[in-house]
Amino acid sequence: EPQAPAAQPAGEERAGALDAGLEKTKTGLFSKLARAVAGRTTVDADV
Repeated sequence: EPQAPAAQPAGEERAGALDAGLEKTKTGLFSKLARAVAGRTTVDADV
């Protein structure tokens, strides 16, 4: 039982690191999608 409270803050730190990593992934994914859509819009306008 004494280990459970010590493990909880470490889990919170992991969750924070995971959230930060996921935020980078989301940002990268949405920027790629935006570029793809913007590129297609430009190509469609030329066609």
